[in-house]
Amino acid sequence: MTLKLNLSLNPFFEGLARTFDFAGSFDEISPPLIFNTNPVADDWRIISDDYNNSLTILNSELNEDSEKSSGK
Repeated sequence: MTLKLNLSLNPFFEGLARTFDFAGSFDEISPPLIFNTNPVADDWRIISDDYNNSLTILNSELNEDSEKSSGK
């Protein structure tokens, strides 16, 4: 007897449940939540955005320090 659940599980918890599913009650693999045409490119785009954001923050902090030291 297989158990079919129509619940949307977090992928981590689903993997954890499948690890200990010795009876094979999870018989269907849920589809990915979001279909990415190129997930590697999407990951690098996110990394690039984070890197640019950190440079912006560092630039603003360095400009604040230079303005304080010059007396502005």
